[in-house]
Amino acid sequence: MFARIARFEGGSPEIIERVVDHIRRDIAATQTGSATDPSMLSLSRVVDRVVMLVDRENAAAATIVFCDTEDQLHEADRILDSMSPESGEGRRASRDLFEVVVDESLRAQQKAA
Repeated sequence: MFARIARFEGGSPEIIERVVDHIRRDIAATQTGSATDPSMLSLSRVVDRVVMLVDRENAAAATIVFCDTEDQLHEADRILDSMSPESGEGRRASRDLFEVVVDESLRAQQKAA
């Protein structure tokens, strides 16, 4: 599994809430098959999971997308690069691509013991 982590800053709490709502709507539309946004349709073919983290106090956010293959990761990266924040919505502070080498739940291990 592979992951792309992008960190955003420089917005405002209100902008973060608006972006989160927009992303939730886009994901829901994709899951129900009613998405019309070409970028979301393309992402749905290469991205397995999306996690969004927010720090409302500091108006910062991070998005992690997970892909099964490295090729899918690079395609997702290309698509997401074209979807950078609009003017006034903050800026992407960083973007990194990783191979996921550990993805385990400690809680699951404790229940089994």
